[in-house]
Amino acid sequence: MPASAVVATALCESASISLPIHTCRASSDLALPSQFLRSNARGAYTALVVGVRKRRLMPASNDDDDDDDDDDDDDKKDIQCDDVPLRHMQRLRRGHAALSRQPLRDAGDDDSLLAKHYAVATEATLRATRRAVKEVASSAQKNDVARVMVTVLWPMPTQPETEGGGALPTEVICHACSAPPEAPWPGTATALCLPPSSGPRSAPLVKDSAWAHIRVPWEHARDVAATHIGTTFADALLLQEHGGVLEGLVSNAWILCDDMCWHAADVSSDACVLQGTAAALLSEAAKKVGMDVVSTPAALRDASKWRAILLANAVRGITAIHTIYALVDGDEKPALVWRAPSGTYDDVTSPASLLRSAWVELSLQPS
Repeated sequence: MPASAVVATALCESASISLPIHTCRASSDLALPSQFLRSNARGAYTALVVGVRKRRLMPASNDDDDDDDDDDDDDKKDIQCDDVPLRHMQRLRRGHAALSRQPLRDAGDDDSLLAKHYAVATEATLRATRRAVKEVASSAQKNDVARVMVTVLWPMPTQPETEGGGALPTEVICHACSAPPEAPWPGTATALCLPPSSGPRSAPLVKDSAWAHIRVPWEHARDVAATHIGTTFADALLLQEHGGVLEGLVSNAWILCDDMCWHAADVSSDACVLQGTAAALLSEAAKKVGMDVVSTPAALRDASKWRAILLANAVRGITAIHTIYALVDGDEKPALVWRAPSGTYDDVTSPASLLRSAWVELSLQPS
């Protein structure tokens, strides 16, 4: 990730419901998305990857005026951005509504001031995202297709509640930087199970930027454990008190056993995990390949029965886990608890490979 990043901000004018004005600024101290979240006010957020390419490499089009970004720089006018998936805008709206404790009806049935303002905030997000992405892409040295990671934050509002029952989002902040590479397949990744009772997170149904602060001790434990065995962990997994595997710090976990897939998604229990955009797509992928999903955590004590472990998030995609270590009895040095059976991910007809292929296909479809 580069030493510099771009932040685009947009202010939403709730009284007139007018489109916002955007400003961009480069910032050398906000290179990491986690630092960006920790340096701003708490709010709902989402993270995604936007593909960019030089417009001059594409066939000419008479209607290619999609951005309407007020960019005058020639180097930015040459850049074309992929569309931002609608599912990420829906996530922001749901997250903001939950954090501000306001009722949220279906967008198509809601003509209130609140709904209209959410529409303005969504448009502000799309415009600010394009501005930030173009700023990063214009500074890239290569002219081929690139991936830009965008973290979009709707800070918690400070103004009084509206007639619709909740406070309006008044600001949109977009942080953009070069995206990390997609997880290789089949890959050789390793993950760490944190101590029992490390999870679940306190607000699993909301993508809350406060999580960037809460997870710091677990990130430290992960990094210390990694030094003891000389490796890098793809993620650290939260566990229930009795050892049920919940989710990673930045990804959701899917454990395959025979023809079933275990994913902690029971919203009525303490086994609930963040229902992210990647998890929603993977649930659809499981249905597509005819795999049953068990919405309770897989127990670490049953690791000998596991056939495959997949970690998923919207930025890196699907990561195949080959080895699992666990922290036990307060020891900083982790113990090996699981290794993938030979050929688990290399076989294109294996359940894990079929599930990933279906996920990739779904993720490429317009939202």
